Amino acid sequence: MPLLEVLYPGSAVPGVRWHKPSRNYIAEIGYHKISHVAADGSITTTRIRTTHYLGDGDSRVEAEAKFAAIKDDWNRCVAEQRTSYDQENAQRRAQGLPLLPRFKPVWPKETIRRESATPTTVQPATHRLPTTLPAPKPVLDLTIHAARDRYVADLRKRIGLQNGKGINKNTFEKSVQSLDLALGLNKTYSRERRPIDVNARLGDLTLEDYESFVRFWCDPEVVKSPRTGLNYVRAFRQVLLRLATVSGRQCRTRAATEDRL
Repeated sequence: MPLLEVLYPGSAVPGVRWHKPSRNYIAEIGYHKISHVAADGSITTTRIRTTHYLGDGDSRVEAEAKFAAIKDDWNRCVAEQRTSYDQENAQRRAQGLPLLPRFKPVWPKETIRRESATPTTVQPATHRLPTTLPAPKPVLDLTIHAARDRYVADLRKRIGLQNGKGINKNTFEKSVQSLDLALGLNKTYSRERRPIDVNARLGDLTLEDYESFVRFWCDPEVVKSPRTGLNYVRAFRQVLLRLATVSGRQCRTRAATEDRL
């Protein structure tokens, strides 16, 4: 092998480049989604380029072959997601619903990063006048309908905020619309059965309830588009993640929710 090729083992394939610090061939193919869950339960999502490590300097041929395989896989993902996207938009047009946002394909796997709560400093007790404000109802005592109302109220407060914490009014309205459709709360709901009992307490929900909800929206007799069903499942999941806390039973409920939804 020529000395120049040993020192700078580049590739003639467009898209494949040598990354000297890691001594690996790398390529940026596709995008992936990262969800950031703050300590207060708020969720922000970003879409970034995906970097693939293809192998070290002794395996250029294998790296180029791996690049081609990953690129083919990405093209397949894009085609499948485009088909689902177009099908759902066609259904929305027929039902008079708002269309989906601009098409942005991502790899199927989603990364979730959670921020730990900052320890609080205990302050000396001070005398305060008694307040008449009632304490908020514990999350697990809320019905699904009440949890929906609390989530929507919290979401409305984020309209217009900056620094990654805010949403616009259009996003808010679409999120609420998807959630109501997911729970069967829309006025035009006409199916024989509901996806879930909205009068059930969160603390009484079992894994079977979560699985039944997912099966309902994955049933082709209920919804034709897999993407539509997935969006409805995610809408309910967002409510549960937003309201979940990090203590005892609620923590276990959150873990079960993430596994089943």
